[in-house]
Amino acid sequence: MFRKNSIIQHLPILILSFLIVPVISGQQFKDTLKYRTNPNYELQTKMFGLYKTSQADIIMLGNSLTAGANWGELLGRSNAVGRGIPGDIIQGYNVRVNDILKLKPKIVFVLGGLNDI
Repeated sequence: MFRKNSIIQHLPILILSFLIVPVISGQQFKDTLKYRTNPNYELQTKMFGLYKTSQADIIMLGNSLTAGANWGELLGRSNAVGRGIPGDIIQGYNVRVNDILKLKPKIVFVLGGLNDI
């Protein structure tokens, strides 16, 4: 059984070992979020942030299959917008959901999952 002084004496070593092991294995700072490896993701999300739309009744959320269309013109509705990013995956959609909800949509169509396969 450990004595209290023994634990306190070895505490710095324990803390240091918890910090060193992840660094040695390369896991501590490794970004494992697959959507971030998409070269389109950051550029397109920044572009969406520049758009002047503050409200949209209809939002098309998805990947390249939704990115290429002018949804307002295609549907004949000025209150429809597209928020597709080529190559995006479900993980990326989850990160963007708050930006979608800020537009206060009545309905969101989601086309996704194909790039996850």
